[in-house]
Amino acid sequence: MISRHRRLFVATAVIGAVADQVGKLWAVAHLGGLHDRQVTLGPLRFELSRNSGAAFGFGRGLTPWITAISVAAVLALGYAGWRSRSRAWALALGLTTAGAAGNLIDRLTRAPGFGRGAVVDWIKLPFYGPVFNLADVMLRLGILLGFTLLIRGGAPRRGSSDEADGAGPAV
Repeated sequence: MISRHRRLFVATAVIGAVADQVGKLWAVAHLGGLHDRQVTLGPLRFELSRNSGAAFGFGRGLTPWITAISVAAVLALGYAGWRSRSRAWALALGLTTAGAAGNLIDRLTRAPGFGRGAVVDWIKLPFYGPVFNLADVMLRLGILLGFTLLIRGGAPRRGSSDEADGAGPAV
């Protein structure tokens, strides 16, 4: 039987990656085309952007390398998330995996080709410079939660079931 922590990790990672891809499909369908459009909803502005580099557009031209690193990261995060023994770590690793996987899917499936695809960004806030996507949000939330757990409880380690409430540092 699969543990609660594994189910939480898998559900978070899969639902997060799917939500990211649905958002990107909407953005490409409604914001792209011959005349790129913008949609405004309060302080949010939705505009289509494609990023072949890493965070903040750094590393343009290195997309195959970024893709390879992303594959390794998703595999490592998946392994760590599967072995997590606390709800908090399962959630943190699930969010981080969802974000990394969501952007990796773009690199593997979008133009200009396999392993060289540009990530679709589509969310813009007035107080935040770059355009981003749901995968970026999940990635940052997962990393923030992970750092908070590290600061609060030390380095993650394989723990016993009495640490399963999320209060301990066990992964």
